[in-house]
Amino acid sequence: MKISQFIWERLRGPFVSGSGHVEYPETFHEELNDQCGRIILFAALIFTFAWLPYIPIDRQLYPGEPLIVALRVGLSLVGFAVLLLPGYRRFNRHSLTFLVIVSAYIEAATGVITGLTKADPAYMGGYLFVLTLMALVPIPRRAAWSILAASLLLFFTVGLASGMQFDTLRLRYSFNDLLATVLIVALFVTCWTGCASAAGKSRERSDSRSRLSGRARSSPRSSSRPSPTS
Repeated sequence: MKISQFIWERLRGPFVSGSGHVEYPETFHEELNDQCGRIILFAALIFTFAWLPYIPIDRQLYPGEPLIVALRVGLSLVGFAVLLLPGYRRFNRHSLTFLVIVSAYIEAATGVITGLTKADPAYMGGYLFVLTLMALVPIPRRAAWSILAASLLLFFTVGLASGMQFDTLRLRYSFNDLLATVLIVALFVTCWTGCASAAGKSRERSDSRSRLSGRARSSPRSSSRPSPTS
């Protein structure tokens, strides 16, 4: 398969079925998977290359922390794997799982990197930006909360182990920004997933009633047919 054809199939796959007709998800989980499938290609492309320009800067700012560079490269590897795997039939129905994995990696890795730098303001700004992404990705509420909590746990654990102290006005300011960001992201995640879940379940009940109504209308017709005579 040519590269251009492969990219085209990846782009149109989430929107059009193999027969050329648009597929509508029947359950809330399938709807989340469908939404993830629409953005996973672009997200994987971004994650594959997003952190590479920072590696030379990391080597100059923190030459004694090789784990920072390793985590940067790791995101590229994860993004590249997610970019390729959905192209195989065995994995093309797991877009939600792939997006959860990528989101968990970037949140956890950013927390560790920021902790290793002892909450350096330059890295702290990037960490706050990455945290806000959790309010945008269409993943289940429990997964989003778990990823957010794990990222914060890694940040404080690694940071305190590295000697991080919020003993200056600048670091206290960054700490306040972190608290505000976490609260806003948690609020958005709760509201978005709650509204989406309610809408999805309401549509599921409506579809179920429609199917039952259709069966009820077809049942009298079948019973009113005259029986064959001998």
